[in-house]
Amino acid sequence: MKNIADDIPLGSVIYTKRPLYKHYGVYIGGGRVVHFAAKKGYETNAKEAFIQETTIENFLKGDELFVEKEVSGSFSAAEVVARAKGEVGRQKGEYSLVFNNCEYFAHWCKYGKKKSAQVEAAVAVAIVSTAAIATAVMASGKEKK
Repeated sequence: MKNIADDIPLGSVIYTKRPLYKHYGVYIGGGRVVHFAAKKGYETNAKEAFIQETTIENFLKGDELFVEKEVSGSFSAAEVVARAKGEVGRQKGEYSLVFNNCEYFAHWCKYGKKKSAQVEAAVAVAIVSTAAIATAVMASGKEKK
């Protein structure tokens, strides 16, 4: 019987889609993942978040597995695994949905820099929405004159 982790390259940034977000981690081999998350039972408490190692099954929580395809500018697989394992048990700064989340951690392990496509997309939507509202307000003001 084939294991879900058999086809995941060592040191890959992996993620799963939750209802409102994607949860990221780093595959370290042997069916294990390192990720930035809260302790069980404290999922909504940022102060309880830390870097932890878990099974791929626990990471996925029944959801589908995705492997990030980008590889340019990344460390070697062994370096990514070492970076991830070296942070286990640490807080890596206080968890923040916008400034310090699981996606930032996984990308730091793989590429050496924190980035979050989810946050970038949310900021872009906020900017476009604000611009649209401002334009509508300005247009309605001109019509009244």
